Amino acid sequence: MTDQPKEKITAGPLDVFIILFLAETKRFHTCYACYRPLPGQHDTPVEELSMVRYKSQSHHTAGFETLQEAQGNISELRRTWINIPDDNVFADKAICTEWPDFTETVINWKTHPQDHPLGCIGPQITSADEVTVERI
Repeated sequence: MTDQPKEKITAGPLDVFIILFLAETKRFHTCYACYRPLPGQHDTPVEELSMVRYKSQSHHTAGFETLQEAQGNISELRRTWINIPDDNVFADKAICTEWPDFTETVINWKTHPQDHPLGCIGPQITSADEVTVERI
């Protein structure tokens, strides 16, 4: 008997792929962040939500030395693991943070366009050289 390929999962309409940069390790980590409804939001259509809550669902534990390597990892995950629209991938910059696990409530980026749906949790960078402080 041969192993059957695993079926790809499909992201929710507000789920996103982002890249985190951990200040302490100076490594880039791909992160799949899932929309988790706030109390009373379970039946509310996406376009009617003003605020949305995200929970980091999975992130690449070891991380990568460069943003480009992390971007390649997202491409691979999209090819093999998850169906997620291009609009839900924010990989041009990484969010600099101290910890990869988070739950964050932010403005609904689908109804209030912005550069990055989770940009409020830390500064955005494109290179480890941009981080000059020991801790954020």
